[in-house]
This record gives sequence, C-alpha cells and structure tokens, in this order.
Amino acid sequence: MKNTLYPTNVELPGELHGYGLNPHSGKFEDKTILNPTPVGGAGAMISNLSDLGVWAKALYNGDLLSPQTQQARLQTQPVEGLGAEYGEGILAGDGLWGHGGEINGFSTDMWYIPKQDATIVISVNRCDATYDRESGDVSLAVLKSLFPEYVPSG
Repeated sequence: MKNTLYPTNVELPGELHGYGLNPHSGKFEDKTILNPTPVGGAGAMISNLSDLGVWAKALYNGDLLSPQTQQARLQTQPVEGLGAEYGEGILAGDGLWGHGGEINGFSTDMWYIPKQDATIVISVNRCDATYDRESGDVSLAVLKSLFPEYVPSG
C-alpha cells in the first residue's frame, strides 16, 4: 500500500475535493480543508482506490494478524435494524465482508466477497453534516448489478 498516508496537516494532497450540502443554503460547500486529527484511525487516513482494495481483502483474510486474533475479530454479533453482523472492525452480511466510513466531504465503502475473490471499493466525494452514507447507495447498486446473489431482496 504505497498510496496511503496519515496526514500531517489540514490539506489533502492533489486536486481531490470533498463536498457537503449546506442544509440552509441548499448549495454544496467545499470540505477539502479539514482537521482529520480528532478522528484518528476512524477516518484520518488518506488512501487511493487501489490501496483500499488491498485493505478490504486483507481485512477479511487477516493478513496482518495472528490466526487467533483474526478468528476472534470475525466473531460477529447481529446489528439491530441493519440485517448484518459486526465483528471487531468488520461488517458481515450475506457473504460480504467489509467496512465503510465517512469524514467531512467523503464517504467510502469497501467490500470483499470471499467466494468470488472479488473486491468492491466505492468512494464518493460527498458527505453532508448528517453523515448519511453517500457511498452506500452506489455500493448497493454496484453489488446488485454485479453480484445480486449477495444482496438481500426487499
């Protein structure tokens, strides 16, 4: 993972911009400059799609953990109202394993399907103040299109 970093200042590298809808004006505001320090490991890292794909697969396979630790983190518990289960930093549902996150201006979902050895990464440069998962609808549409057998109907 050569394109992942922990920022040391409030500016994002490159030309990437993230946006959020201002509920009062109804206009999008640039959220590119932010202080990621308060969220730490819960959202401060910056990565590209390729590295996120590597991470999504490693998250399920436990490439960086001992077998005992990985087995323990895949012990999931049902999440009420979600129709999925959650382990230690990983969500499981209908053959999909992964995680998502959002921070001002950005929303990302990463999924790995072990039976297909397939990785799906969706990153959207929008996250509103409500922190609704903007990438979630796109992820669902992609998964329904490519792997409908892993998406519950209804």
